[in-house]
Amino acid sequence: MKKNIWLMVSVALLFAACSQSQSNTQSQKKSSPHMPPKGPVHFTFSNPVIKKYGEEHYFKQVAVQPDTTMNYKILFFIVKNDHPKKVNFGLEHMAKMINLLHDAGVKQDHIHLVGIMTGRATACTVADSLYQKIYHINNPNDTLLTELTNQGHAKLYVCSQALAEMGYDGSYLNHNIKRALSAITTVAIYQLKGYAMLKF
Repeated sequence: MKKNIWLMVSVALLFAACSQSQSNTQSQKKSSPHMPPKGPVHFTFSNPVIKKYGEEHYFKQVAVQPDTTMNYKILFFIVKNDHPKKVNFGLEHMAKMINLLHDAGVKQDHIHLVGIMTGRATACTVADSLYQKIYHINNPNDTLLTELTNQGHAKLYVCSQALAEMGYDGSYLNHNIKRALSAITTVAIYQLKGYAMLKF
């Protein structure tokens, strides 16, 4: 009888501990949102170069501004695709960089952006027909890929190793994407050429 009582008490305590743990986890999720609540100040945003993407609000009076005499050689190393039904976060930031530098007065011939995609981001580089098979929607990055490569705003590459691991070749790619031997060699090559790397 005593054993049964202790067993019941133990189960009850275990259930209470699990409930408390779940409650704490939910509480932490509610109290730690991805973004803080929106504030009272209203800003207007624009897309001066890459239309519909990379919106930004230009501030004239800030401590650090782009130097308009510099050459901006930047490599975007894009490995994530957390929200496959939305435009890729790294590609969006390539557009934002172009828009920001433009508003800061940097001339287009001083902006040299390169994007290399691998890992989960490999899927962002494929044509609609394949993207539909993977995610059951058209590739949401399609228009932005065209915008980025249009008029030489950026060069976009995919890691051929990642593409091969997926079981596809270059014939399945979006027409704006070129293949690189690999992401790791591409990162090394461009860094040795003096490109600053931003990873997404």
